[in-house]
Amino acid sequence: MNKIKIYLDTSVISYLEAEDSPEKMQDTVNFWQELIRGQYIVTISDLTIAELSKCAEPKRTLLFEHLSVIDYVEVREIPETITLADEYVKYGVLNPKSRDDCRHIAIATITGCK
Repeated sequence: MNKIKIYLDTSVISYLEAEDSPEKMQDTVNFWQELIRGQYIVTISDLTIAELSKCAEPKRTLLFEHLSVIDYVEVREIPETITLADEYVKYGVLNPKSRDDCRHIAIATITGCK
């Protein structure tokens, strides 16, 4: 069976500790169990790691503990992903305030994630 290659942005990981959104948190915890079982090829970018590093404690430590129990490949943002993100903004895929979201989408696209 071929595994689907997925990209995790900061929001997905953050929902593991989103007690103010219990339903989304539970859905994410359930999804995380699939990641632990190796159901997907997981990709995370240096952008995601940098954003997680900015979280306040103790959430930051908890999120990195969650990451430590799954296998993932870390990819780096490259000039092509930045160019693509800028094109997404230019053509209105998202607005300029959401440029970082466009960066995540571009990284996922260029690395072949679903």
